[in-house]
Amino acid sequence: TVNSHYGAMFDMAGFRKDAYYFYKAWWTAEPVVHLLPHWNWEHPHEFPAPTVKVWVYTNAPQVALYLNGNLHGKVAVAQFSHASFQVPYTPGNLTAVGLSAFGQVVSRHTVLTSGHPKALAFEVMWGADGISSSIHNNVALVAVKVVDVAGHIVPTATNMISFNVFGGCSATIS
Repeated sequence: TVNSHYGAMFDMAGFRKDAYYFYKAWWTAEPVVHLLPHWNWEHPHEFPAPTVKVWVYTNAPQVALYLNGNLHGKVAVAQFSHASFQVPYTPGNLTAVGLSAFGQVVSRHTVLTSGHPKALAFEVMWGADGISSSIHNNVALVAVKVVDVAGHIVPTATNMISFNVFGGCSATIS
């Protein structure tokens, strides 16, 4: 049983979920644009409609959406809400651009269609050097990502990955 809420900002390992960016957009002055879902659909005909529902969480007053460099649409974003688009799936890139009230770009976010899984990428996620500051209980939080040949994350990867962690104070992963 998963012991977390669907609308929570973080998953059980502490990684940001999409909801994090919705709340961040309204609780900070920092420009925020977060586009969802991913843009990897091997079988787009499995959708109930021929389009994908795309949401953009932003604190910009308006957002423009580009599919492979072509403007798909531009909408005003109500405060404490989000932008929504129906987009026909075409592999490539989908970019949301947050615009000021005067049409100036304030932030952007792009999701790409990735290739097939090729490698694992590791990223230390916690602390300046990746290790907790506690002298007696050092812990490193490492994110493991499945990437394609170009290094893009493959969000639909279902590869089974297992780790063996060994060692005392100098643990290694094999």
